[in-house]
Amino acid sequence: MSQIPSAPAWRDWYVFGIRWLIIAGFVILTMMARGVTGIPTDLNNALLVSAAANCILAIALLLRMQTAATAVSMITDWVIVGALAWVNAEFPLLVVGLAASVIVLALLHANATYSLIHALGTLILAGEGMLNVGTPVDPVGYLIGPLRLPLLEIALVGAIAVVSAQLLERMIWQQKRTFQALEATRAAQIDDIHERTRAIYEMTTTFRETLSFERILNAALSTGQLGLSGRTRRALVAGVLLFQADEPGLCVVAARRLTRGDMNEIVPGKGGIIGEALNEGLPIIGERARTDPELQRFVGFQSARSTLCVPLRAGYDNFGVLLYGADVSNAFTNEHIELLAAIGVQATIALQNYVLYQSLLEEKNRIARVADDERKQLARQLHDGPTQKISAIAMMASVMHKMLERTPERVPEELSKMEEIARTTTREMRHMLFTLRPLVLESQGLTAALNQLAEKMRETHGQKVSVYMQPGVEQLLDPNKQGIIFYLVEEGLNNARKHAQASLISVDIVKQGSDLKVTISDNGAGFDTGKVSQNYENRGSLGMVNMHERAAMLNGSLHVTSTPGSGTTITLIAPLFTESRPKLKLNDDTIIEIPLERLKLGNVHGSGTAFRNQTNGSFIH
Repeated sequence: MSQIPSAPAWRDWYVFGIRWLIIAGFVILTMMARGVTGIPTDLNNALLVSAAANCILAIALLLRMQTAATAVSMITDWVIVGALAWVNAEFPLLVVGLAASVIVLALLHANATYSLIHALGTLILAGEGMLNVGTPVDPVGYLIGPLRLPLLEIALVGAIAVVSAQLLERMIWQQKRTFQALEATRAAQIDDIHERTRAIYEMTTTFRETLSFERILNAALSTGQLGLSGRTRRALVAGVLLFQADEPGLCVVAARRLTRGDMNEIVPGKGGIIGEALNEGLPIIGERARTDPELQRFVGFQSARSTLCVPLRAGYDNFGVLLYGADVSNAFTNEHIELLAAIGVQATIALQNYVLYQSLLEEKNRIARVADDERKQLARQLHDGPTQKISAIAMMASVMHKMLERTPERVPEELSKMEEIARTTTREMRHMLFTLRPLVLESQGLTAALNQLAEKMRETHGQKVSVYMQPGVEQLLDPNKQGIIFYLVEEGLNNARKHAQASLISVDIVKQGSDLKVTISDNGAGFDTGKVSQNYENRGSLGMVNMHERAAMLNGSLHVTSTPGSGTTITLIAPLFTESRPKLKLNDDTIIEIPLERLKLGNVHGSGTAFRNQTNGSFIH
């Protein structure tokens, strides 16, 4: 690949070529002035000297002797002027044209000092050459006499050339500074783009890989500093404000350069740029924080002359806001605002993922706990029921061996008792297998499963149970809900059978408005709910705990009413058609809770790439 020559080398080669035109043109004009067709000897000698001087310049340029080439170029012009003026002294007008040509050609160097020295030397050599008209009696008088006008013309051209060179030099210097500034700006922009790209990549990697609430917030605040290093004297004041379930507004959960007192501030999020950002769903630019009704509460924002509020939103729901403040006016550019808006979106998604992950962990732990409780309950039922009866059968068999020797006539009676115990044990085990996996629930639905459960309660334990399912209600329940309701009813029936001593237990499932109502009532002994509920979880019985957990899985509520001697009623109320979102909270040892159901503050208007300037109310896309 060929290299483009530098500006000085290109200029000197250009001057080298123009000199040949000047030399050739001057020789032709001299021949025309003398009226000859051939080149006279004196003119030929001057031509050879001029050509030799110009060739020396070419050698210096070929050897890349740039510094020497500049001096050689000036000397070459002097040699050409001196030689050609010496043989054309009788034609002052030609000498003036020659001198003016080389002086103007020297302007290409755009150096006032070079042009001044060049013009003085050219003037002297031109004057010396024009004295070659014989031997004047008075050379000085000849110079200020007949040669006065030619010399003045050369001097005038030289002066103009010097001034022009100075102006050109200054213009070139200014252009260089402009180009350098543009280059520096472009380099800074490229560095800024690289920095933003790297930071955004690191931020998205952090958001994608981490499940740490603190790291998500720190990454959002750190990335927000990008693009302002040259626009603000200090680092940004920044904060993340989120809604809490137990607070009436936005609380600071993470910050940069806020005071301890600021961390305890709670703002309603209804006024200033915070309220506008939440209501409009767009980044809002503000001016001095001191004039903002909510930002003025924060000491860290008192020196901020430019503020920016970015809503943390998902769809039409707001989680909170990102706040930024800079100590200079108009600190936030369009690119920076778009970057911060993207950070807000990514941070919101990361927070959602974190909340969902925490919810999954809680659900996983709850499922494991329920499974463990079910195993313990199954172990108790096996121990209290079939295991005891099988042990009794074994003891009766041992006794019958001795009875065969002593009182064989009593053996048939004992065998009948043993047979009855074995049949009872079989019924209990079949009942337990039915409750562990009620196949009828999967094949025929909730109504058939509850009726079969009532029948098995009667056959196994002699407990009378009545079941009423309002027509059409079962079709409104998906299989998952039917399973939860079945096990909740089964738990309630077992509790009533064991403790209520009731002659009848009733199960009623009806539709009440848009809710499902399940009622389990008995006519048994009843109990004092206040005394029983005290330290219930420490008594080793988890029946009611399991029922409350199953009610929560339906997003419903469970109520128990009972009085001694008047029976007990357990009521479940759960939504039928719409499920309100479960209240997803973070653990107590994290920064804050995020109540999803309280985050919907208003519809989001506009696109995610727009923002509004609070100072003039204009929207910018």
